[in-house]
Amino acid sequence: MVLTEAQLAAVLGIAEDAVIIADSGQRIRFFNRGAEVVFGYPAAEVLGQPLEILLPPEARPSHHAHVERFGASGDSARRMGERGEISGRRKDGSVFPAEASICRLQTTGGALYTAILRDVTERRRQSELMRQAKEAAEAATQAKSLFLANMSHEIRTPLNAVIGMTSLLLDTPVTDEQRDFAQTIRSSGEALLTIINDILDYSKMELGKLELERHSFDLRRCIEESLDLLSPKAGEKNLNLAYIVEDGAPDMLLSDATRLRQILVNLVSNAVKFTHQGEVLVTVDATLEAQGKHLLHFVVKDTGIGIPQERLGALFQSFSQVDASTTRKYGGTGLGLAISKRLAEMMGGAMWVESQVGQGSAFHFTLLVEAAGRGERDYLHQGSPALTGKRILIVDDNTTNRRILVKHALAWGMLPSAAASAIEALDLVRHGHAFDIAILDMAMPEMDGMGLALEIRKYRDPKALPLVMLTSMGQRQKGVAWERASFAVQINKPIKPSQLYDALV
Repeated sequence: MVLTEAQLAAVLGIAEDAVIIADSGQRIRFFNRGAEVVFGYPAAEVLGQPLEILLPPEARPSHHAHVERFGASGDSARRMGERGEISGRRKDGSVFPAEASICRLQTTGGALYTAILRDVTERRRQSELMRQAKEAAEAATQAKSLFLANMSHEIRTPLNAVIGMTSLLLDTPVTDEQRDFAQTIRSSGEALLTIINDILDYSKMELGKLELERHSFDLRRCIEESLDLLSPKAGEKNLNLAYIVEDGAPDMLLSDATRLRQILVNLVSNAVKFTHQGEVLVTVDATLEAQGKHLLHFVVKDTGIGIPQERLGALFQSFSQVDASTTRKYGGTGLGLAISKRLAEMMGGAMWVESQVGQGSAFHFTLLVEAAGRGERDYLHQGSPALTGKRILIVDDNTTNRRILVKHALAWGMLPSAAASAIEALDLVRHGHAFDIAILDMAMPEMDGMGLALEIRKYRDPKALPLVMLTSMGQRQKGVAWERASFAVQINKPIKPSQLYDALV
């Protein structure tokens, strides 16, 4: 269907945008209602007038030059039109920015130029307001972060003195009541210092001033130092705390040991906090990437309360907790996970979590690092003449601990036999199985390690079968039973390969 000129004029007349048609002489031939609203002219006043009355004086020379170039080309692109921003001039003389689409149509009566124009003054104003608001928000954020960084530093300095002096006070003769008071002051100070350190790190990240170091360090030692900090808390809750470094992970790394330790302490601390029974296990494996770099994959897995699926998305947001009651019951600022995730990303990796309510959580993070050769403890990867071929009995009700002990024993050329209970181990001894050494876990159900040791001594003397005791930190054994069991050595968990190796040798 072909529209008549009158029908076309009626359609264009009701358009909200300004529609203006000019002839080849640049005189206005059509001026719709939208154009009247935008420019403030009634149509009757501008029809037949030069198009330049709608342009500010400074824009007219460039307009004429553009029209000449526009009309000189006969290609389809020019006939279809051009779009851009121009300046318009209202009847009252005010100038405004506009977005315009202009096309040229060749007719039997000559060329016609059609412009569809929209006033973008309000859009420009809103855009400018948004830009100003964004700059103001960024300036406020920077000022806030700088203030927090300065305040955190000012608070941390005297707080370190409080903690240090309290520690010295505990080394002096004090009554039990005074000792209890001083220990409360120190533990509260340490908790406050942790919060302040989190705020300081977060502020540095916000300002972009947190810098990473790059130095050589031992991966296993870094993990062990992290776990040592949390062993007392895990021991108080009777939680098994352990780590496994899979084959293929480099011994020595070129990266930032302090920040890796910070991530591990954050994740393991959370795991211990939200786990009431069971274990917290740290595992590490590695994938060789391009240019000789390794992608380390850490998993901190617990058997704790778990996290609801609908809350996982907000878990790594700053100042976020699973819910308000969690903050009241367990404490914390909600910054630890956000900081840990940012640190992992700064070190070339990522962080994510898998969790089921009531079954525990597994926090994963990766780091891109360079290997720095083999460490000082190369002997941990190979057999020793003192251990090769030796038969070792491993007794632990915890599957993870048995796996770790068997793995190390095999690496050192030993012949391990693992028992999941004291009764099972005692049966092996009673039935004449020959062992050169035995490792016993103290905390086992039904019969603990001390009870098992006393039973073993009925069949094997200390020279025939030396015994190694595994205990949680702060639970060292002594007394008559210890002397009767004649343990050769006592080792604290989490199990450290170097410590275990030295003890066995």
